[in-house]
This record gives sequence, structure tokens and C-alpha cells, in this order.
Amino acid sequence: MSEKGAFVEAINYFASKEILHPDKFYSLAEDARAKAFTVSGVTNLRILKDVHAEVEKVLTDGGTLKTFQEAFNGILRDSGYAPANPRHIETVFRQNIQTSYNVGRYGKQMERADLRPWWAYNSIDDSGTTPLCYELGGHAGKPAACYRCDHPFWDTFYPPNHFNCRSGVDDLSDDDLDEEGITPLTDDMTGQEYYPVLPDGSVSGEPVKLLPPDGFAVNPGKVAWKPDMSRFSDDERKIFERAYEDRFGPVRDMGQLKDRLNGIQENFKLMGAETRPIDKIVIGKTRDAASIRGIDMDYVQADMIEKTLSTGKVASLDEAEAITDVIDKFSRSIGIQPDFQKMETDHGYVKQIEIVNNSWSRLFYPSFCDSLKLQNYEQWSDKILQSAPEAIINFLKIPGFNLQKFSDLIWTLKIKENPSDYETLLRDGIKKIQANP
Repeated sequence: MSEKGAFVEAINYFASKEILHPDKFYSLAEDARAKAFTVSGVTNLRILKDVHAEVEKVLTDGGTLKTFQEAFNGILRDSGYAPANPRHIETVFRQNIQTSYNVGRYGKQMERADLRPWWAYNSIDDSGTTPLCYELGGHAGKPAACYRCDHPFWDTFYPPNHFNCRSGVDDLSDDDLDEEGITPLTDDMTGQEYYPVLPDGSVSGEPVKLLPPDGFAVNPGKVAWKPDMSRFSDDERKIFERAYEDRFGPVRDMGQLKDRLNGIQENFKLMGAETRPIDKIVIGKTRDAASIRGIDMDYVQADMIEKTLSTGKVASLDEAEAITDVIDKFSRSIGIQPDFQKMETDHGYVKQIEIVNNSWSRLFYPSFCDSLKLQNYEQWSDKILQSAPEAIINFLKIPGFNLQKFSDLIWTLKIKENPSDYETLLRDGIKKIQANP
């Protein structure tokens, strides 16, 4: 499932939050809280603003819980306060990051709801899963909560549904329902009684109503808003607009491109993907060789890319291919690292990796160009696919081939799977697409 466009939406959402004193925050209605930011126990507005900035930095540039904890305690220390409880810091970190990503994901899911109108609750099955998410996620032989995207159920239960909630929502097509054997629900589960499964695996003897805790009975994505710039002075508005351009604006030179690639890679890391140092990718002049971890790569046509970035327009198929080549090289810093010794002797293994990387770069081309604010890229999207290596073209020529499902398959392989399993997973995935185009 594509996550590519949700990052900017997540950052925009968090950046728009009003920073409030805890007392004022908790006096708001639940839907209004989705538009605000606070930290329980922190009453100093300057500290709140600094913590907000650190969360936004994680969303924009990437970061870990450890680096956020260090920054959080550094803010407290500089203001003369003792370090905070690590559990409290973790809750601040996970709650804001997860909520922001789910808001971004909600927006993208709504954009493609005509193709994937069914939503299924997806929760992790481990000792840290709450009884509520365990019930909604369809564990222990029960079906997951699955409703149409416009069902009122999602107004209450679109994640997060409690502090440190790790659940998400999968959007599905009619074909996906048939393939997975999923039957959507008609009766609203909200408020129904159920017997909670406790962390030790036992079942509670007392039924409870299926409702989220106080403060979570709202869908933040549905009430997300953008800041009202009319309340800022002209000087403040210019500062905001300049900062916005730095984070989300057009990329017009190689330095900005490198920064944007680093930001994208950090977002993949937050999604759980393995990553490797992007500084190993050398974007040199034409016909300069680049290498990463000992693997020689075809040259990146830097002069052509510089032209595209400076004009802000993809003017030819050659320029589109050059951009795709950058994505292909960038893709080698994401995902589980291949076995380089095996690559030296097993040509089939190398071919499967190349198929996944090349497919990923060509399918990612439109979203990547859009993130750089390039114009005219859509004109070349189909041709980028048509000029793919023969192994990929053969897939695309399958009668009734489903390009969206192929994209989802490649995305999953690239982000989650070991390259040693590509051949089997790719073959099985193509068979499923052929059987259910």
C-alpha cells in the first residue's frame, strides 16, 4: 500500500497545531484538541514551543526516540528544570508522531477512496496491544473491524485510540475483499459490549463497552486544519512562508535535492524500513561513476538533472529517465541490504533485485517529481513505464494486469522483505494479480 504522499500531509498537520497551556488544552472539546498541541505537566509556553519544534523536526528531518529524549531533556535543563520521566517523553514522542502520520494517511486514503473504499482496522498482536485494539484488529479468530470509509465508525475509531497506540487502517478494493475473504460489517460496533482479552491472554469475566478512552473518540484526520494566516503580521507571515518553502517547497539545485532525499529516507526509517547512509550515493557530473557499499552504479546524469531542477520542469523523456535514475540509486539506501557475496555469483538473485529496484523507481517517479514541485512530469509517466527493462514490460503486458496491485506488491517487497525472498514473493504476487486483475 502506497505511503509516499502522506509525509507532507503529516508535517502540515502537526505544523498547524495551536500551542496551548495544558489547562486550556484539556478544557477543549475532543475534536478541537486535534487542532492543538500541549504536554501534560509543562506550563511554560516557551518550553512547549521548543518541544513542538523538536517533534516537527523529527517529522521533517527524521529522528529517533533517543535523540528526541535528549533534546527534550536539554530544553528542560536549559530552563532550569530536572529531566522528565522517560515514559512520559516516549508518550509525547509516539503520540504526536503516530497521530500526524495517521492524519496524513487518512487524507491519502480519502483521495483514492473511489478505488479502495473499504477500510479494515490493523493492530499488532503482541503483549503490548490493548484489549480495545486487540478486539478491533481481528485477533484470536475474530474478524477485523471492516467498514466503508464513510461509515460513522471511523469518526470514533480511526487510530490512534489511546496513548502509544500503534494501530493503523488498511484501505482495500472490492477485489482485495474477495481475495482475502473479508466480509465488511454492517452493524456499528461502537458501544457494543465485549469481553476484553487481557495482556496475559486470559479473557476478562466482565464485559465492557467498545469505546476509546476519554480524549480519543475523534478522528484527527477528519478535523485536521491549516493555520489561519490572517492572524499573523506581515513579517510573521513572511517568516512562516519562507520556512514552509524550505521544508516543502520546490527543489531547484543539487544541494536541495540531497537534503530532500535525506528527509525522505528518514521518513522511511520511521516507517520501520532499514536504511543505509545516503552520503554513499554520489551525484556526480555526467559519466562520473558512483558507488555504494562496493557496488558500481551507472552514472547519474547530473548536468541533465541540474537543468530540470533549475527550470522546474521535466522537458523531455531523457530528463524523466535521469530523474528515475536518481530514484533508482536512492532506492539502494532503503530496505534490507542484499547479500553482496551472493550477488557476485548468483545472476538470478541480482536480476530479482534489479526488477524490484527498477520497478520501484518507475512507479515512484510521479510522487517524487510532485514532491520536488516539478512541472510537466505527468507527460512522461506512461513512457517511463513503457521504457522499463524487458522483465518489467513483460509484467505490464499481461492481459488485464492491475498496475495498482503491482505497485502495492513492489512497495511491500522494497520496504519490508528480504531480497533473498524477492523471486518467490514476486512470482506469487504476480500470480495473484493475474488471478484477480
